[in-house]
Amino acid sequence: MMKKPFEFIFNPHVIFGCGSIQKLPSLIKSRSQNVLLVLGGRSFGESSVCEKLQTSLKNEGIEHSVYNVPAEPSPGTINKAVDDYRERGYDLVAAIGGGSALDAGKAISAMLCEDGPVEDYLEGSDRKILSGRKKPFIAVPTTSGTGSEATKNAVISQVGKNGFKLSLRHDNYVPDLALIDPELTLSCPEHITVYCGLDALSQLVESYISTKSNSLSDTLAENGLQVFGRSFTSLVSGNLQDIEARTGMAYAAFLSGLTLANAGLGAVHGVAGPMGGMFPIPHGAGCALLLKGIMAETEKYLLDRDKDNPALKKMKKIAFLLSGREGLNLSEALADLYMSLKLPGLDVFGIRREDLPDIAARANNKNHPVQLSGEDFVNVLRNAG
Repeated sequence: MMKKPFEFIFNPHVIFGCGSIQKLPSLIKSRSQNVLLVLGGRSFGESSVCEKLQTSLKNEGIEHSVYNVPAEPSPGTINKAVDDYRERGYDLVAAIGGGSALDAGKAISAMLCEDGPVEDYLEGSDRKILSGRKKPFIAVPTTSGTGSEATKNAVISQVGKNGFKLSLRHDNYVPDLALIDPELTLSCPEHITVYCGLDALSQLVESYISTKSNSLSDTLAENGLQVFGRSFTSLVSGNLQDIEARTGMAYAAFLSGLTLANAGLGAVHGVAGPMGGMFPIPHGAGCALLLKGIMAETEKYLLDRDKDNPALKKMKKIAFLLSGREGLNLSEALADLYMSLKLPGLDVFGIRREDLPDIAARANNKNHPVQLSGEDFVNVLRNAG
């Protein structure tokens, strides 16, 4: 039986497949004669693929500049790009990289059409209202994690004692074109593969059990979870060059972006956000360290107090989709999944035990199916890693 009515936002155009990066020059040419390329860390920028792309653009007479975003974008990162390029007349932005580069490109494409600094438009600022205008935007992920190639928000961070992670969000910010080439992820080292993969998993899990989930988001999440289960297991078993597994992870990450954009997220991101604003912990690492504990607390809460909650049945299904084994609880399936992973503790990122209550106090449950308490969050943080 069909669930309640829903709306669904998705990319106007998606290209998925190995080798699809070769289409990018012609895709840019068909849209613009000048493009701002937003690139992530050094890996792609120093690759032969990037060199060929820029040579092709030059040969086609397409003016382009490169703006590098080496870390999660801050207000300063976005404002500098807008100040530097507003008068240059670029009418297309293409971001190539991990979630940080894609979020930066998304924000830059929007803020080139707005007045004032980006912090005036972030959720919760109440200073200025977004018009929804943007420069046409192409997203090309080189990691399989955030799903930013499918989402309508860009996460902007200011790290420090009073730091934040907040979104620049509008339905119109979904990338006009998502070009997903799994071959671009082959160079990802193991720890990035793990962090990004568990970020994608947390997004699939949270959107699936979200109080805002719908029939279509559920269907996509189930498909993503099943593909994730077999793909991630291969990669973390030492097969980092397994292109079939890389393709599966790229697909699962894309679906995680679609589902989070339409069903929302839960307590994992509700804790990871403020924690990442306070401390220099990469977003993927934060989600990786929180997912298992948050789901264990959620499962315990449901079994003890709310066995009729539909989320409990969904969590059992997630366990089966990930493991292929009947009868497992989600906490058991995640324990198996994490068993061979070498994850650091929160202390590696400068987070001390005395900091945990402050993180918990700033956390929230978002669209989680149960309301975990501050004490629950502290317990998860204490056992993370």
